[in-house]
Amino acid sequence: RPTSQKDRNRPLPSRHRPRWEPHRSLREFGLEHAIAASLHIDQSTTSCAAHKIARYAPSAAIKQRKEKERPPSRTARSPIVAARETPGEEHGHARSFRALDSRQESVRRSRADTQVMAQQRTTANDPNYLDTFGSTSRLAFIGGKRDEIWQEVFDTNEREVTPPRPPTNGRQRVVFHIDMDCFFAWVAILANPSLRGKPVAVCHSSGPSSNSEISSCTYEARKYGVHAGMWLQEARRKCPSLVTAPYDFEAYSSAAVRAHSCVLDATPHVKAVSIDECYADVTHLVHEASSSDEEGARIVAERLRSNILAATGGCPASIGSAESCLLARVATRLAKPDGHRHLSPEDARSELARQPVDSLPGVGRKTREKLESIGVETCDDLLRTSVTRVREALGGTKLIDDLYASARGIDPKQETWERKPRRSVGAQCSYGFRCDDAQQFGDLAAKLTRQAVDRAEKLNVFPKVVKIGLKVWVTKDGNSGACKGGVGHGRCDVLSRTRNWRPSAGDVVEAVRAFISDLRLDPPGVRGLGVSLILDDAPAPPRGQP
Repeated sequence: RPTSQKDRNRPLPSRHRPRWEPHRSLREFGLEHAIAASLHIDQSTTSCAAHKIARYAPSAAIKQRKEKERPPSRTARSPIVAARETPGEEHGHARSFRALDSRQESVRRSRADTQVMAQQRTTANDPNYLDTFGSTSRLAFIGGKRDEIWQEVFDTNEREVTPPRPPTNGRQRVVFHIDMDCFFAWVAILANPSLRGKPVAVCHSSGPSSNSEISSCTYEARKYGVHAGMWLQEARRKCPSLVTAPYDFEAYSSAAVRAHSCVLDATPHVKAVSIDECYADVTHLVHEASSSDEEGARIVAERLRSNILAATGGCPASIGSAESCLLARVATRLAKPDGHRHLSPEDARSELARQPVDSLPGVGRKTREKLESIGVETCDDLLRTSVTRVREALGGTKLIDDLYASARGIDPKQETWERKPRRSVGAQCSYGFRCDDAQQFGDLAAKLTRQAVDRAEKLNVFPKVVKIGLKVWVTKDGNSGACKGGVGHGRCDVLSRTRNWRPSAGDVVEAVRAFISDLRLDPPGVRGLGVSLILDDAPAPPRGQP
């Protein structure tokens, strides 16, 4: 028997070690081989761990007895386990461990396949990436197609110049805010009527392991807490019956042109906001319809909503009306879904006071969080908070002045309804942009340049080009290619450069290649590129003339 601490730490000689005898409960249920196999215990020897197993063996036996009495679960008879349950093989725990390893291996292989697929969707691995980026990316569609859609609307209605706004004649001005309800989702429902009445969400991918971002969803899905901007996996946890629909950008463009044409047919005073949203000054129509602004706005709004519904084949639109664009947008929130709401100046300001502070122009996520840190959550909270305290939280006198004006219902920006002259046309890509060498970088720049030229020619502004602009995303994380978000651009320095160029100077593609070469960039470190054609302020020549 050891007498000192040093001797106690030494293992006992084999002749002094008692041979391991399994507990009688283990022998009763045949578990001695299972535990020995799963824990890799040599049954011919013993150790302290063996004594611990024997000490706690009764509880293991009781657990095994309960498992036998419990009805078999789905996991116990899953195909993976059943495929490996061969008579004469491992018992109990060892067999379960082997099945668990197999399931984990399947998950690892699935993740590896997903990573390989994600790696292939870059400009470095897919030569057609830029050609398909605009047709598969929601953000590229919204950013690049808005101007083209509205240009087609104005060209179809032959409205090159906006006339002066109608006079008020001593009454309130009435502005409509027209917003299509769940636009992408409703276009999907019209293409597949069986989806009507179901919770539908539009996103890029619908696979069981996909976690793409939802861009639009029906009000049936919103009842479960699903909303635009939510990840698909979270949405499915909230709404297990959620049905997903893919993007159809051509259908969106066609429906948007028909909807906006209805607005432009009613009034020439239209201000474009996005592909599914616009403002319209209908003061003269409301005054002609009724002596009451509220009744006249209701008549004109119902007529316009009916025309949009018929023109698009069933896409509903909500309309809010008030004396300004800011208050009309507040009325639209109260009109949704598929309705109309008119707010008088007094009602509009009282409703605005109850709106969250991020409903004001210029308030994003970071600004909202700073305001919430000082207890400002609604517009009324903002008006009750001193300017000094808000300035300490935000800083910037101009932003604070605009926020207080908006919270009082006063639009800080002067409403301009005349069509502003276009200043540039371009194409860019900052997602999945990877290049290995200067040659590949130049080829990608050439593709983006051709896309910009095609858009300029469609808009009849290519002869007005006076400069070439480049916007380059250069990574801060080195050239390893790893960045947060997969194939996104990650942390970058954004460089903007311009150079004089006119169509008479030669090929624009070669000019862009030379421009990029003079910048002396490191191609593997570039995470995005934008090519813009900057226009002159002079009017463009008539269509069909050089």
